[in-house]
Amino acid sequence: TPKAITSYMTKNALKQHLLQSTDISHEEAVALVADHTAPESLTSEQIEAIDDALRSASILDPAVGSGAFIIAMLEELVNVSEALDKNRIDERTRFSLKEEFIADNLYGVDIDPGGIELCKFRVWLHLMQDLNNISHEEFIDRNDEFALPNLGFKFFAGNSLVGEHDPTRVDVGSYQETLTGGLDDTLDEIHNTRKAYQTAHGEKKDRLGEKLDELTTELETQLAVKEKGGWMSEVAEEADRTFAWTSKIPEVILNGGFDIV
Repeated sequence: TPKAITSYMTKNALKQHLLQSTDISHEEAVALVADHTAPESLTSEQIEAIDDALRSASILDPAVGSGAFIIAMLEELVNVSEALDKNRIDERTRFSLKEEFIADNLYGVDIDPGGIELCKFRVWLHLMQDLNNISHEEFIDRNDEFALPNLGFKFFAGNSLVGEHDPTRVDVGSYQETLTGGLDDTLDEIHNTRKAYQTAHGEKKDRLGEKLDELTTELETQLAVKEKGGWMSEVAEEADRTFAWTSKIPEVILNGGFDIV
């Protein structure tokens, strides 16, 4: 996708998200996403609210390909955050900002496994380009800080159109009543384990991966209390790949869904 198109898409999507999530004006939102400047009219409370809206946004490309939209959105999130930081005590580096947004905000699905691997690679490269002033020796010494994140639970190979549970049966309130908090506990554990997995390596990464598989199975068992079958099951049977959103990204799907798609 041409850069001009992805830039237009991300700026407009992020502008609408900020207008819906905060009380800033249209002109203030435009200044943030178009010019990457924080207007003097913004109060400290509004600046904090904008930062919260950026940090909490869940963003998806359901046909992510090589990641053009994801990279453009990552760049936009960082640019707006840096504009806010000029009016705040918090001085975050571009590397740390990118690392946070990759870990907490961005998701992608594509039917082509090769495309997903390319997307991961582009995300890694985009993250590492902000370490151009770090020497090789310093990089080795600070390896724990600069190690590439594991993106296996951020970008998925699958058919984003088929394989999901019947959406009319995904009723979080009913699940919580039936399971007396069991679902919430599982979701919290999945979230915390995924967080640890992103920065784990070697045997620790393998152990956390196995634990996540077990937690996903447990989640599917809990959802089966209400679930009576899949959605578009006949189409799913004919598809080479499927993707169960509720099982793969429960922290977003069972919390109201994505903010930007």
